[in-house]
Amino acid sequence: MADALYALGRIAVVVFFLLAGVNMLSDMDGTTAQISSQVLAKLPSEAVSAVPVTNLAQIAAIVAGVLAVLSSVMVIFGFFTRFAAFILLAGLILWIIFSNDILSADAVSRLASQNQLFNLALAGGLLMLLGMGAGGMSIDGRSRAAYGAP
Repeated sequence: MADALYALGRIAVVVFFLLAGVNMLSDMDGTTAQISSQVLAKLPSEAVSAVPVTNLAQIAAIVAGVLAVLSSVMVIFGFFTRFAAFILLAGLILWIIFSNDILSADAVSRLASQNQLFNLALAGGLLMLLGMGAGGMSIDGRSRAAYGAP
């Protein structure tokens, strides 16, 4: 019973990332514009001068969408769960940093007043997956049981 509840919780944590990744890939123009305005605009011009900004934003949009979908599916099935949860957590942290401009002076008060508790809950769920792994009802759990690992 506990393994089934853990599997449902594991799935519930990543449904948001799966839907976000599908939305990124289905609306490539919107994702490219958002990455261009919120991420690439904040980087130094020397960092993005080698490649045109539009191409770099398109590449980043494709990579972000594919990583979100693949990592979510990996967590849902419990295949390399810790690695996939780390990828999702790293992407979430990068998105929080770039989309909220948390390096400014009034960032803490703005983050506390905005609807950022959802991001905090997602980060907490991903940290739990990093610490606990996939659980018994997963590909990782079944392979551990087949080889007699604890």
